[in-house]
Amino acid sequence: MRALQHDIQQLLTTQGVIARREHPKLASSIDWLVRNGDLRAVLPGVYARPEMCDSIPTRVRALMQWDHD
Repeated sequence: MRALQHDIQQLLTTQGVIARREHPKLASSIDWLVRNGDLRAVLPGVYARPEMCDSIPTRVRALMQWDHD
């Protein structure tokens, strides 16, 4: 679980958000982090750190992950 959480943290650092459908192997870790309040949904299935969720850049990144077009 620790390695998976590290993967999620690395993705958040580089991309700002994580899309659940893009990383199915991380789904249970994402769920765990959401339950613990370490991640929050920006859009359905796209998550970010809670303190970043309301920023415009994070919302734009989330939208780009949610709908690539």
